[in-house]
Amino acid sequence: MENLNSIKIHIANHKWEKEKIYQLRYNIFIEEMSKHCQVDHKSKQMRDDLDDQSILLYAECNSELIGTSRITMAEPKHFPNWLSNIFALDKFEKILGPNAKVAFSTKVAIVPSYRGSTVMYQLIAEHFKIFKENNINVSFSGSNPHLIAMYERIGYRRFTKNFSEPGHGLLIPFVIILDDTDYLRAVHSPLYRLIEKNPNRSIVTEHFKQVFPQTSYYINTQLTKKEQLWEQLRKVFNGTTQTDLNLISHLNEKERIALFNLSAIFTCTNGDCILSNNEVSNGLFFVLSGSILGESANQAFILRNGQYFGDGLSQQQPSTYEFTSLNDSELLILPRQAFEKYKQLYPKAAMHIITSLKNQNRLTPGSHSDVRRNRCEA
Repeated sequence: MENLNSIKIHIANHKWEKEKIYQLRYNIFIEEMSKHCQVDHKSKQMRDDLDDQSILLYAECNSELIGTSRITMAEPKHFPNWLSNIFALDKFEKILGPNAKVAFSTKVAIVPSYRGSTVMYQLIAEHFKIFKENNINVSFSGSNPHLIAMYERIGYRRFTKNFSEPGHGLLIPFVIILDDTDYLRAVHSPLYRLIEKNPNRSIVTEHFKQVFPQTSYYINTQLTKKEQLWEQLRKVFNGTTQTDLNLISHLNEKERIALFNLSAIFTCTNGDCILSNNEVSNGLFFVLSGSILGESANQAFILRNGQYFGDGLSQQQPSTYEFTSLNDSELLILPRQAFEKYKQLYPKAAMHIITSLKNQNRLTPGSHSDVRRNRCEA
């Protein structure tokens, strides 16, 4: 990795710049992550209709393209209906008033060697600069579960149910309210130092909380002390089935607290596909409540409290199972990138987890018998 001071953020104004961005997306989403999207495989470019209405940004280091993102700005009523329905834009139109614009930050892609660096935050800082120039106070985004903690560190918050997009899997909707300085300070957002401090409480946030009261139910690890988080999880991970067999039973309390503090908790509803067949997992999923159906071509089973699936820590192979929520479920994901940090802090504990996962080789879901009966009981 080169000196981070040599990283520059640019807006793509020329066709050749945009084509380089489309190619980078293809390299990351299709070739690296094995996303099954509709793309131009012949030219090895990934683009869609929103690109022509958006600002495309890219990060460059010593003439090498290392990251990209996209900003789309418009009044809520001008976005496609499918996007408006997912993010409840009609409600935000009422909150913000007539003629107010909102933004979407999407198509974020960073090359592997710069993940975990400042590239993401440099792109986001440039987004904020553009938002300020265009009087944007509310911006949306969506991410896979393994990136929840990163988005919440920036200042995004969850507010509505998950959605799926072909080729991208399960996505979590996020919103960030840029004049809510109290919230940005509370989550230690890197944007806080860039924002003009307003002594008055954000009126948009007050209306937002009234319209979306469910936002307070989402567990944001940036706002929860790690000891409190462990207390919430203790009932699930003490005295349960699969986790006590091998995976974390030999970890002391300090090692467990540190492990789960690097994780994120999210909810699913009936029918949410958490991990698809042939999708590469970016972490390890634990079931905290509810029931998850695991299915392959010749096997099906139910996962319940304390059990795990989707090993993306010891291997990075396409999943041979599909995992779907059978009801309102709560899950915890330990992202692979966060686990790399854990390995540096607690190498012995991390090695024990990796060894246990490799020894499993297959899931131990409990009873495989009569999935139809189990599904009815879920």
